[in-house]
Amino acid sequence: MIKSKTTAYFIKLIKTPAKGILIILFIVFKVEAQIPGVLKPGNYNVAAYYHPMFHLEPRLKDFESKRILEWEKVKNARPRFPNHSQPKVPFWGYEDDSNPKVMEKKIKTAVEYGIGAFIFEFYWYNDSSLFEKCLKDGFLKSANVKDIKFALMWTNHDWNEFELKSIWPASFNSTVSPESFDKMTDHIISAYFKQPNYWKINGCPYFSIYRIDKFIEGMGGRGNALRYLQRFRMKVKREGFPDVHLNIITRGLENINSENGQTQPEELAAILNFNSISSYSWLNDTYLGKFPVTPYDEVLQRVEMNWNKNAGKYKIPFYPNVTMGWDISPSSDLKSAYEFKSDMNCVLGENTPSYFKVALEKARKYLDDRKIKNKIILINSWNNWSCGSYLEPDTVFKMDYLKTIKHIFKDNNEEEIFTEE
Repeated sequence: MIKSKTTAYFIKLIKTPAKGILIILFIVFKVEAQIPGVLKPGNYNVAAYYHPMFHLEPRLKDFESKRILEWEKVKNARPRFPNHSQPKVPFWGYEDDSNPKVMEKKIKTAVEYGIGAFIFEFYWYNDSSLFEKCLKDGFLKSANVKDIKFALMWTNHDWNEFELKSIWPASFNSTVSPESFDKMTDHIISAYFKQPNYWKINGCPYFSIYRIDKFIEGMGGRGNALRYLQRFRMKVKREGFPDVHLNIITRGLENINSENGQTQPEELAAILNFNSISSYSWLNDTYLGKFPVTPYDEVLQRVEMNWNKNAGKYKIPFYPNVTMGWDISPSSDLKSAYEFKSDMNCVLGENTPSYFKVALEKARKYLDDRKIKNKIILINSWNNWSCGSYLEPDTVFKMDYLKTIKHIFKDNNEEEIFTEE
């Protein structure tokens, strides 16, 4: 047997000290790689959602008055109940992400700690984009932009979905017409899909839709929704790509009705011919349930059960999401008592780097236990400070969340590049 030959060879060569040392090191390495629980090398693609609202938006100049309102919410946050950890203070300060130098630092840090791609939230209201300067003026003009992949998630929710007390104009409705969807897809194909570092899976640009229910509503029903998705695919193919990789977010999947009643989520994903499914945050996977704070480990248990359920439920790959935290209290009315409104304003508590590490390990195991060609882990979020979910360093934990990602994925990856195949 090979094992006995290797052992005999070791015993024979141990008499020669120099060679013996080399063989000892070789055997120890081989044995360690087989110990249960020791991380094995593998290609893991870690992508973090990017919240692109930390700059002045020209369409909101009457509301912002030269203040970045997203940062204003973070600065003005305060504890809303006993032991509530607010405000969160960014270690890098309150930076403008439409500045290429700022984005250059973010890219460098992300790549260093094992993030292979940013998935930018992409907003489109009233036939035009919103908060796009981060992407087109900051990210794409940074000196090291080619070091990281990027993709888009069309974040087609009502503008006030995450606001307990809105400071934004209510005119931004999430439903878009077929004509507006056509205009939007023309824009993203020409401006972004053709970028050399746009993330592709098997050559197909990755594009995610956040609220499938709102999309179907805007298209006028499932039939039209399918037709316009097919039209989108044809436009992508005409530009020389094999196809577009359409990812569906679980948010809104349960809200779809057909003529004969409720449509099952797995049926809808198949009808609309999506290529993969995932969630934006754990609030898409499960409920929090306890107000004001739900412990992180309790939610993780339910999330892991849901991952396994979805793996058997859908005929397309389900990519796990790991959420760093959740706390939308900075968007609340600071003059009123902090009261339960919905699961959305519960706080995901005890979200320390150590608990985050456990979640990452479970996501990795989920992928290792299944024969999924593209091992993709989605992280919420790189910088969603106003929702309490961010990997960027704060003044408490500094780089600890990023160090955890690096340990779990990058340090144990066969390749340090973000794979496309």
